[in-house]
Amino acid sequence: MPTAQITDLAAWKAAHARPIADACRWSEAVETLWLANLRIGFAWQRMFLRALGAR
Repeated sequence: MPTAQITDLAAWKAAHARPIADACRWSEAVETLWLANLRIGFAWQRMFLRALGAR
């Protein structure tokens, strides 16, 4: 069996783990932004209601 057909398992795992890790980082970043904007939306709503005198 020629050695060119032998797969370096560590290199293969590293090459295939990178896209998965990138996708997880992007997903976490989008989730963080979404939650921050959601909190800001509710904070503005509370500030508006308090400005009108609602408690």
